[in-house]
Amino acid sequence: GAVTMVGHAGVQGLRMVGQIVLTRLLPQEAFGLMAIVYTYRAAIDLFSDIGIGPSIIQNERGDDPTFLDTAWTIQLFRGTALFLFATATAMPVARFYGHAELGALIPAAAFAGIIAGSRSTKAYSAERHLRLGWLTMNEVIAQVSALTVMVIWSLISPSVWALVAGGLMGASVDV
Repeated sequence: GAVTMVGHAGVQGLRMVGQIVLTRLLPQEAFGLMAIVYTYRAAIDLFSDIGIGPSIIQNERGDDPTFLDTAWTIQLFRGTALFLFATATAMPVARFYGHAELGALIPAAAFAGIIAGSRSTKAYSAERHLRLGWLTMNEVIAQVSALTVMVIWSLISPSVWALVAGGLMGASVDV
């Protein structure tokens, strides 16, 4: 429990420090655009959540390779479907908000759905077996990687794309 609590506090601290640094490097509009993108992504994620993680964690077959392979396949299909849906609806959302850039930002950020969908089921298995230290270290590494990409990209080219790239990096590193 202590490792999880310290890790969670560390990740939240990194996020806070990172946001402070990024607010000095990026235009204010970037944060507003990404708030729209992440809110939209969260909405479609939540409306389509089918409980793959909890199924692996609590199901008596949670260690069965066939069960895990099936869960992974469903997870990948869902992530791909979410990406395709977000891509298909990006332009109407962009028109609704009056920001043409959302038409490209939404599909780019939604690619994290495919990345998350192709994630191994090891994280769910680790949670099932209470290997929380491994999960915590994974979360810290993902946050550090995402923040590093965001800051470096912001220094080179301060735009909203730094936030998208960091989000994709965090999703890629998160096992």
